[in-house]
Amino acid sequence: MAVVSYGRRIDMLAEEKPEARALTFLSTNGIATELSRDRLAARSSQVARHLGELGVHAGSYVAIGLPNCIDHVVSAIATWKLGATPVPIRHDVPEAERSEILKLVRPATVIADWTGCDCALLDRRALKETEHDDAQPLPDQTPLTRFGICSGGSTGRPKLILDARPATIDLETFGDPFLAEMGWCAGRTHLVAGPLYHANGFSLTHLALMIGQHTILLERFNAAQWLDAVEQYRVNCGSLVPTMMFRLLREPGIRKRDLSSIESIYHGGASCAGWLKRGWIELLGPKKIYEGFGSTEAIGETLIRGDEWLAHPGSVGRGVYCDIRILDTARNDVPTGTIGEIFMRWKTSQSATYRYVGHEPAETTPDGFTSVGDMGWIDAEGYLYVADRRTDMIISGGANIYPAEVEAAILQHPGIIDAAVVGLPDEEWGKRVHAIVVPADQNQPPTASQLDSHCRKILTRYKVPKSFEFVSELPRNEIGKIRKVDLVAARAAATPTGASW
Repeated sequence: MAVVSYGRRIDMLAEEKPEARALTFLSTNGIATELSRDRLAARSSQVARHLGELGVHAGSYVAIGLPNCIDHVVSAIATWKLGATPVPIRHDVPEAERSEILKLVRPATVIADWTGCDCALLDRRALKETEHDDAQPLPDQTPLTRFGICSGGSTGRPKLILDARPATIDLETFGDPFLAEMGWCAGRTHLVAGPLYHANGFSLTHLALMIGQHTILLERFNAAQWLDAVEQYRVNCGSLVPTMMFRLLREPGIRKRDLSSIESIYHGGASCAGWLKRGWIELLGPKKIYEGFGSTEAIGETLIRGDEWLAHPGSVGRGVYCDIRILDTARNDVPTGTIGEIFMRWKTSQSATYRYVGHEPAETTPDGFTSVGDMGWIDAEGYLYVADRRTDMIISGGANIYPAEVEAAILQHPGIIDAAVVGLPDEEWGKRVHAIVVPADQNQPPTASQLDSHCRKILTRYKVPKSFEFVSELPRNEIGKIRKVDLVAARAAATPTGASW
């Protein structure tokens, strides 16, 4: 088994095929910038030397506050070459939140175009000035942690989630159980549409590079540009979130586009409505659509292919090299089909995969199963279904209600294309179930009464929303998630639009 550091792997690829395309960056204005393997290796070594002069060393953190761009990718690789840990941060994070994050991370250097930062700062203009520096490979170093991801969690208080595994890659398996299942291997063309400040976009970009794939990175997701890139570069694989899937499926003429090069599309990051999933299965075929479930903490992963999903609609799959248990509040296993808290454990290793900074560790059982607060259930064949985050659960009249279950029921109505369910303060119920919905036709939306009747055919009575609110769009972020605490705060003191029941 040949295991090498991330930095060494980039240099090895450059030695094998120096002129091969490593990275293509597509800006929002359509300009393509390419980096060959030898250029990527050289630029990352140049930036690493400069970071070293600024005090970055093995064990340091380097915060990267850039939008999707070549400099972002180069900076992360440069950080690994010094044995340090990259921490991507959203480039447009508000200054107050940014300050709290940086206090938590305490980076040796910040790579960003920010002003008013108390830390040592390296902007893109300064990065460009390193282009004439020494580009020879540096002494090989292995970072003890792969990367850090900043999260506000459900409380809004920042925390740093460190991938506690060493930044190494197994040249035989590439270290990821998903890859063999989905056929991701060297020589393929991989399209990354998500933001690099998120664990999924960041890790898949660099994993694709280290496998030896031609990696195409979008500055920002745009449905038309995504389709153009697939056709122009004959893209074989990539990942999406449901928001992107929705926008692509609604793109005019998508069924006339040449998507024949696609071998597999992976989606995750947020729950996917059944109608949307079926639309993509119809578009590409069931054996090309994969869905996964996991967490930034990497405590375990599931995977399901489209044909499996058709037999188990709503499932996120079975564990990939991991075991799953569903436990109640007393930490006893619950019966099959019963909702409880999801605990996972890798089959191949008992060592910790993550470490929190600024937050208490997640709960782990004596035999090594860990939970990060997700709720769900398992069917008789071992397929996992996710109910919701424990923190999103609504307690109404003493009953536990999982918003994801209610949202899935609402989205079965043909007149609704998106929905978010939250609990709002209520004198009688403690929390009342409130649904915020996006009609398919803004001019002729279904009535609240019609939605109520629809939900009562699917849900137990206490789970049916007591009020409905109609909006033109839900405020999802780039990875398709909604901060429900913000929705609650914005509505708690207001009377919703729609009827109460």
